[in-house]
Order: sequence, then C-alpha cells, then structure tokens
Amino acid sequence: MKKTKHTKYELICLDLDGTLLASNHRMSERTIKTLRQVEKLGVKIAIVTGRPGYDAQYHAKLIGNQTYYVGSNGTVAGCVGKDDIIFEESISKERLELLRLISKQIGVKPVLLTKDQTIIHGFKDFIMHKLMSKIFPHDRGKHMKYIPNAHRFYTWMREEKTSIQKAMFFISDRKKAANAKKVLAAYPDFEVAVTSDICFEMTEKGMHKGHGVKKLIEHIHIPVEKVIAFGDSENDRAMLKYVGHGVAMGNAPDNIKAIAKTIADTNDEDGVAKVLQEIYALD
Repeated sequence: MKKTKHTKYELICLDLDGTLLASNHRMSERTIKTLRQVEKLGVKIAIVTGRPGYDAQYHAKLIGNQTYYVGSNGTVAGCVGKDDIIFEESISKERLELLRLISKQIGVKPVLLTKDQTIIHGFKDFIMHKLMSKIFPHDRGKHMKYIPNAHRFYTWMREEKTSIQKAMFFISDRKKAANAKKVLAAYPDFEVAVTSDICFEMTEKGMHKGHGVKKLIEHIHIPVEKVIAFGDSENDRAMLKYVGHGVAMGNAPDNIKAIAKTIADTNDEDGVAKVLQEIYALD
C-alpha cells in the first residue's frame, strides 16, 4: 500500500463494487468497524456508486443513520436518517429517444435505473438480474420491474414521470461490444463508462460521480480539499480526479491507479479499512 499523508479528511466517499465490498459482495467486519469508528470522530461518510439509489441507501444503512449515499453514478443523493432526497438528476426525454435509437443500432436492450427500481426489457437481462439478486445480502428482486413487451417498455420510458437516472447495456458478445463502443462514441450527449467487459453505463452528459460528489459537498459545506475518495473502476475516474485525495484500490486497472494519489490494498485485503486506520490512527 502506497502511504497517504496524515490529513484528517472531513468526508470519505466510497465506491461499492471492487472497493468497499469484497469479492463476496459484502463489507468485512473490519471495514464496518473502521467506518463506524471514523463516523464517531465526526467524519462524514458517503457511499458513491453506480448502483441505483435504493442499493446505495441499503449499504449506507449498514454503516450508520448519518451516512450519505450517492447512487447511479452521481445522479441521486440522500442521507440515511432523512426522508428528503438531497438531489436527483435524470436523463432527458430527448436523450431517452436517442437511447431507443442506440438500442436498435447495437441490437441490445437497455436496463434503466430510477432511485427505487431497476426496469428491465430484455429476457436475458431479467434472468441475469434475478440470479444476481440471490447472491447479494439484501432482496434486490423486489425493486425489479420486468416489461417484456417492446411497445409497452418504450411507451413507459417516454411517458413515465419518475426520473430515469441511468441506462445500462450488458453486452457479452465481443463483436457487439466493439460495435457498441463505436456507436456510443458518435453520441456525445451521454456520459459513458465501460465498467466491466460487458457493462456499458450511460447518464446525461456531465452526470458522473465527480458531479455527484460536487453537489453533495456543496450541500453539506465541506471544501473539496477535505474530501478523500476510494474507487477501482472507470466510473470512479471523475470522482478520484475531483476530490482532494483520490485512492485507487490494489485491484484497480493501471489507468485508474495512474490518476490516484494513493494505492490501497485490494478490496479482499480490507484496503479501505487499512488506509483509514492509518489516517485516523485507529486500532
């Protein structure tokens, strides 16, 4: 682990998958204990994830009732102990129509996220999400909405008043994935992050984790130089570059490590906990 300077940060921003969560999709006891110790010191903590708002909120609750959460790559935020949403961004109706055209071009059906639901059109995506929901520690299935009929799905997408914050394409076929990259490059209206070999994440242009953290710190009045963030993936890039101190996990790819000020141990080695124990002199 490359060492951090012993600055006492006022806000800690934490990605979930590959960062706060180990490979078993859970926080270790050591990690939870460390985060609760830090929160008792008066330091604020925020889960900042590509997962939807409901999922971000669930994990924030595991830490404490004062923990903040930012979901869907910086497009929705709240605090566990408060009912009000701090902010909520959405993909515009014009962009949603573009999304429909992109879906036709690449031959892949989108998965849509609101703060409360995951809306699925493709049957393979539905099965994948159902299977994935069984390996997570909480019931994600109750937040899933499956609309198999294409006309009903796109009608819902155009007419639904609920904010659609993020779209995803899951593409396991390599040729289709390569084609999707070319197609998406022709649409500068979206923020696109390729977060795994099969997952393409899309939000409105300018909507990313860095944007979400900026809006959160403006709300809670913390200067950016007093913010430390941990991440491991492409959708963490803007956040790690924006905050006062960006930490890349040991399991992050080299291009993410290159923009970080500190390299932590991996998510399976309690990398987050070790860095925070060093900074705050915890046992």
